[in-house]
Amino acid sequence: MPDGAEQDAPGEEREFTPPSKHVAADRFATGAIRSAQAITDGLAEAGTPDEDPVVIDRRGPRHSLAALDRLLSSALEVEAEAGADARAEAGAEESAGTADGEISPEDPPPAGR
Repeated sequence: MPDGAEQDAPGEEREFTPPSKHVAADRFATGAIRSAQAITDGLAEAGTPDEDPVVIDRRGPRHSLAALDRLLSSALEVEAEAGADARAEAGAEESAGTADGEISPEDPPPAGR
């Protein structure tokens, strides 16, 4: 018997607590199966044949929380850049509208008027 290994006395039971990763995987699988069943039920109600099985493939690459954080940060940066581009285009359109001497509400009137 290895050092530190506990041995139960005959008839004595220890409470087993599964690892948190196993609990999370079971919780995910339960939700995924319920979702698959709901999709199948919805297709059946609509009269659409459900020919392909729903499969949970857990053999793919594992992503860390740090990788998820990088993905979200990247998406937020892209969204911010797109918003800045849209604001720049809107500003260019506004300045083009005032090029013929019109005064926009944001511009103060010239002192000579």
